[in-house]
Amino acid sequence: MSLSKYAILMLSIPYSVIASQPDTTKTREYIRAIESLQKKDTTNAISLLHESIKQNNDAASCYELAKILSIHKTHSDLTEALKYSRRAVELDGKNIPYRLLLARIREDLFYASFINLEERSAAKIEYEKILEIDSTCAEAFSNLGRLHQEDFHKYFNSFNVDPGNTQQGGPTKSGDVVNDLSRARESFFQKFDTTPKLSMMDNAESDFKEAENSLLKVISIRPDAFDNYLLLAKLYIEGQQPSKIISHFKNYIERHKENKDAYMYLGLAYYMVHENEKANKEFQNALVLFSQQEVEELKISTARLLLEPIMKDKFSKMTDEEIAATISRYWSMNDPLLLTTYNESILEHYSRAAYSNLFFSVPKLNLIGWKTERGETLIRYGYPQQVIKMRPNVLVKEWPIGGRISKYIGTSDQPGVEIWIYPEKIFQFVDEYRNTNYTLLTPNSKGNYFFPTASFDSFTSYKTIKPREYLPTFEGPSFNLTLTKYQLKADNGLTDTYFVYGIDATDSLTTQDKFSQGIDLGIYFFDEMFNSKYKKKTTIQNINSFAKIHVDNNRDILVSTSLFTVEPTSGSLAFEMLRKKDNGVFSNHSRFEIKEFANIDFNMSDIIVCVDLIVNERRDSYIHRGNISFLPNPTKSFSKNNQLYLYYEIYNLKLNTNKLTDFEQKITIQRKEEGGVINSLLSVVGLDKEGKKIALTSKYQTQEKDPQMYLQLDMSKYEPGEYLVTVSIKDIVTGKEVSNQTEINWQ
Repeated sequence: MSLSKYAILMLSIPYSVIASQPDTTKTREYIRAIESLQKKDTTNAISLLHESIKQNNDAASCYELAKILSIHKTHSDLTEALKYSRRAVELDGKNIPYRLLLARIREDLFYASFINLEERSAAKIEYEKILEIDSTCAEAFSNLGRLHQEDFHKYFNSFNVDPGNTQQGGPTKSGDVVNDLSRARESFFQKFDTTPKLSMMDNAESDFKEAENSLLKVISIRPDAFDNYLLLAKLYIEGQQPSKIISHFKNYIERHKENKDAYMYLGLAYYMVHENEKANKEFQNALVLFSQQEVEELKISTARLLLEPIMKDKFSKMTDEEIAATISRYWSMNDPLLLTTYNESILEHYSRAAYSNLFFSVPKLNLIGWKTERGETLIRYGYPQQVIKMRPNVLVKEWPIGGRISKYIGTSDQPGVEIWIYPEKIFQFVDEYRNTNYTLLTPNSKGNYFFPTASFDSFTSYKTIKPREYLPTFEGPSFNLTLTKYQLKADNGLTDTYFVYGIDATDSLTTQDKFSQGIDLGIYFFDEMFNSKYKKKTTIQNINSFAKIHVDNNRDILVSTSLFTVEPTSGSLAFEMLRKKDNGVFSNHSRFEIKEFANIDFNMSDIIVCVDLIVNERRDSYIHRGNISFLPNPTKSFSKNNQLYLYYEIYNLKLNTNKLTDFEQKITIQRKEEGGVINSLLSVVGLDKEGKKIALTSKYQTQEKDPQMYLQLDMSKYEPGEYLVTVSIKDIVTGKEVSNQTEINWQ
């Protein structure tokens, strides 16, 4: 797979290959050296430049020689290049290209060896001196902004830790990976809270300001240099100010409508400030500009990563088209708000991929961000609750350079560590080879680490249990309602599922203002293979379509019902409401088993607890079964001011010789928390044989094989509490029994 610019963000240092600006001395040897370079005869050019410097000590020859020596970036060549570059600056101190080269060489020396600790800070000072000479030098602003942005990244959430407090080796594992990760999280904080450490946040704040000022300046000078926008995006996102990105990227896109990465990161910024519709638009703009290979990588490869633990070896037997179709169905099933025109789960996925590619790509290793171990972790589990960076032996020191006192980040023989903390787990990454490719810590990782969690093994096990975690965020506020589901038999082998939902009557949802544009209601069901089996969208226009129920002395609720009918199977069920006025959201997604009532087996429906039941009359918000209508109470909370009805249906009773059904019904009521009874109730229904429950037994004969049953309970003498009501039905003809239960909260 080829690597696109999107896949690997080439945040190259804008050093530029700068043409020579020789001083007044333009020696014969220098001219001949330039001619040799044009002929690609570098060996002769070096010899001529050495001769020119020996005879004339000219700045131009020193500069050209330093450029050549710095190409290979070995420590010895860079040290030599530094010598000639410094001499060029000494001879012609106001020459900007000379100073830019000197700063670049100092940076390269810093990364070439641990012994050059001061060179990176010396490079900063060079850029500052350039700006004193030319306050419009874009290269100096760009490089200075990049260095401060890198320092901000190193300091932000970072702690300097005494190496004497580090440990080595992995933890003892119990085999329960979920509990292991949770215990590791607790153990980390116990150690972290008691370990001497030095926070680097003060340094981070100053570097943020310096980076922001420099990058904004270079953008004003060179508004088309996209790398600077990427640096600014990294700064603002990590600094938790993503909203600042938006105006800059919008302005850039006005001039460069062909830049797919600009759309992608504008989409990321919108998503991070919860403007989902705008984020979706920008992501789609980016996809239109992506190559086919880039589209497949973002839409197929990253999603396949999530599905492989679920699909196991099934993908190996599928065509590319079948894999794409499976992924499409997966996203549909995992859309947390199907009522919107976009899929919030896909937006989250795209944002995780974009973030990974922005922060974790390693261009020099040809590593795409989402393919790194930090990237995969982010793709699967999202942004950590907290990131703590441990920097053993990394000190911030004051260093006198060129008559100035400058701070610098010292290097160490110990690698940097990032600890990603989630609510129920923890992962540790280590930059073992000091190339910015942080990998999950293994028992074989080299070095001593603050907290010895073998994260690689835990991660490998955990992702098979939980391939992905995602807590949806929506554009509008979330609101609550009480939701209960009941299942009964339908015609043609199908099953009716009734949703009964109640809204607090004092909730702002119930005001006329909120209802001015209506509320969309959606019901969706997907089978085990992510196929859509049912979808229904309606709009509720009038709050008066709800029925009011008095639950207790302090609360009224507004109740309504909705029905969906589907064949018996298992899968995922979604019930959603979207308030159009302010995009307020209620979303309930869960695994769901559709019961089967249509076979010949003796069975009964769910028990529905109701506050009203009428015959031969239909009312809004009621459930209608035959000629019976009833209003369920989704809270199942009742008081002496409420009537309490039970409704249920019996299926497939057998006929006796008289062509009648013959069955016995037993109603049992018991305290949920005690399993006992209240003495005052003995006179009402009596005790059963065990003397532990209140029971009422009745016998019936009917002509119906599927009778509708209802009764009214008088609980006025019951003490307040949680009660379990059990209805048991025995078919006298066959001797078979069936039962069901419901709970009641008696106030």
